[in-house]
Amino acid sequence: MRWSVLVAVGFVSSLGLVAPRGVGADEPTLLADRWDAVRIGGAPAGHGHTVVRRVVGADGVQVETTSEGRMEMARLGATLTVEESSTTVEREDGTLVSLRKRSKMSGTETLVEVVVRDGVATIATTTMGARREAKVPVPAGTVGPWRAERLVAEAGFSPGTKTVVRLFQVDLGGPVVATSTVVGPEEVEVADGTKAKRVRVDATLDVMPLTTSSWVTPDGDPVATRTDVAGMRIETFRTTQARALERGGGKPAEVFAPTLISTRHLVPHARVLDGALLRVRSRTPDRPLPPLADERQVVERRDADGSVLVRVARVVPPPGASGTRPLVAPGADVAPFLAATSMLQADDAGVRAAAAEAVGAETNAWRAAQAIETWVHRAIDKKTLDVGFASAAEVCRDRQGDCTEHAVLVAAMCRAAGIPSRVVMGLEYLTGIFGGHAWAEVWVEGRWYALDATLGYGFADPLHLTLGRMALAEGTYGGEFTTLVAGLSHLDVDVVETTVGGTTTRFDDASVRADGGRYVNAAWGVSVTPPTGWTIEVRGPSEGLSPRLATWTAAAADGTKRRVLLAADSLAVRTTLADAARTFARGATLSPATVDGRPALVGDGARSRRIAVVVDDGDSVFVLAFDGGGADDDRAAFDAFLAGLDLDAASAAAK
Repeated sequence: MRWSVLVAVGFVSSLGLVAPRGVGADEPTLLADRWDAVRIGGAPAGHGHTVVRRVVGADGVQVETTSEGRMEMARLGATLTVEESSTTVEREDGTLVSLRKRSKMSGTETLVEVVVRDGVATIATTTMGARREAKVPVPAGTVGPWRAERLVAEAGFSPGTKTVVRLFQVDLGGPVVATSTVVGPEEVEVADGTKAKRVRVDATLDVMPLTTSSWVTPDGDPVATRTDVAGMRIETFRTTQARALERGGGKPAEVFAPTLISTRHLVPHARVLDGALLRVRSRTPDRPLPPLADERQVVERRDADGSVLVRVARVVPPPGASGTRPLVAPGADVAPFLAATSMLQADDAGVRAAAAEAVGAETNAWRAAQAIETWVHRAIDKKTLDVGFASAAEVCRDRQGDCTEHAVLVAAMCRAAGIPSRVVMGLEYLTGIFGGHAWAEVWVEGRWYALDATLGYGFADPLHLTLGRMALAEGTYGGEFTTLVAGLSHLDVDVVETTVGGTTTRFDDASVRADGGRYVNAAWGVSVTPPTGWTIEVRGPSEGLSPRLATWTAAAADGTKRRVLLAADSLAVRTTLADAARTFARGATLSPATVDGRPALVGDGARSRRIAVVVDDGDSVFVLAFDGGGADDDRAAFDAFLAGLDLDAASAAAK
């Protein structure tokens, strides 16, 4: 999750704070000094500290709000640390004067400086040694954070009271509208774990379909806040400095796994599909689905339950229509996608050199873009989730990151090579789940085409569902990012059917069944007949991120439980048996064998005997694993499973 989203959530939660104390006319006065502890998913995650002062200077009386915060989160085991500090200056009537913010979400710090004059904010962003400016209109009535708090407090806390305030949020592109509604008294947990009755105030931002609840004291001070976003609960508690800074020694809160969307079936050949039909549904009735129709996605049907069927195609330029680069005299609608920005530094020396190395003398725009995708896939040799959101120049220098780092570097290098590009945020399927993902699109002869350097196949397969696109123009990317967060927080996605090589596969209850003790999976063309005494459980497609199809259990002679797992995965390129063994056998000692007419490796591991079978077209692997085996009767049972494994239909299904 981007830090800008958490900042926005935190700011919404601060609406409705204590009124200022009595102050002198011409002396600096402390108006507020607040420490908050932050929890994510119930685990300590960081702190926030805000100091508000009334100051008198050459420009008269002003209010200065200084905030700093640090958060530590985990993403599938990788630790992500983000830090921010900011100072906002406003006049007593709330008119915004300036803002200065430092943030660090990767190895490089970014400085944003905002000056507001005559209804226009000049936003200067400095990162990787380069400074860029953008101008954003500031409508009359836009106020700074202190005046926003005062307006809410002045309205009072009677149930039903509503206050609408226009704020300036640089992370979200500039002015936004915040609405707070008083719900009424409720009992809530406070910092020391006890319960107290406080007034609940719900707040929203117009650009973000999220609600933050604050529980405030009679004078408006929020002792606790709560926001549910993308499957996670983010909470703050007013506390002392010492408690806010406590780390607790526990593991950071996991923020990625809760956003994963499980599917009902495991999909074969996911990376090489020609098309897919997806069912998309909002779990929350009052949150509409994002726009889903585009060059790759066609909305085929809307059902009474609010779900839609979206057909997604793998789209590449037709032969002979791949365009030329660099693009000369782009139209006004395309020119912004060639511009260098603070996130996509297409004019950075390192990015330009990388683009030149990747494309060489290639003038065909599509082939050049594919060459850049391949270059980025290979160049980022440290695939890690502990980078928050690095700019293209930083990624080019450090060669590390996750999908967002791959996407921004592809987009920046394409722009440097004269190919219009943008970053796409959406969902990607992987082993039974859809998860948040980023990839790139390039503009070739009037149409956008998708590339995914995280995978590096020269296209984006149809199990990439687009939710939003980002030009990453100066000062706007925080607001663009909210589209993805909104999608992750309330969507369900499932695969209805897929098409590859002219063959269509449907996924429904009839395609996966257990007839007696026999397991049949028509989508994968696999069935298993277990020996007598084994009980089958047709599992969901994933346990964690492990692609499991089914599990059998039985009791051994000593009363302990034995378990056999059937796992499957589809690789997008041809694989060897040795490659499959390294991927799936987990260090087991394996020997060549033949199972159901296929070359296989069978052997013993520390806790199981495993088999890896490569189907005829070389892109599907089946693994049969015996957990807890070792005794002679266990070996006999496992041999019976091997004898009952039928892959005769797999070859036909794969072609």
